[in-house]
Amino acid sequence: MVAADNVTTALGKGLSLAAVGHGLIMNPDWVEKVQNGKEAEIETSIKTSKVSDLELPEKLWNVIQASGPWFKIEE
Repeated sequence: MVAADNVTTALGKGLSLAAVGHGLIMNPDWVEKVQNGKEAEIETSIKTSKVSDLELPEKLWNVIQASGPWFKIEE
């Protein structure tokens, strides 16, 4: 199942938009990727080497690192 299908299913079950927010943190261009049929390019983890590219505020990055398994972080 592609990411867009996962989100549609989650929203259909009444889950909050937090599921979408999670994906947007790792993929600021998530909407464009889905609209253009490029779901295969959607990242499912945060690579520490790309954190600066994501322009995450330091406070958010600290929360992500402390979140346990909610975010998959790769070196």
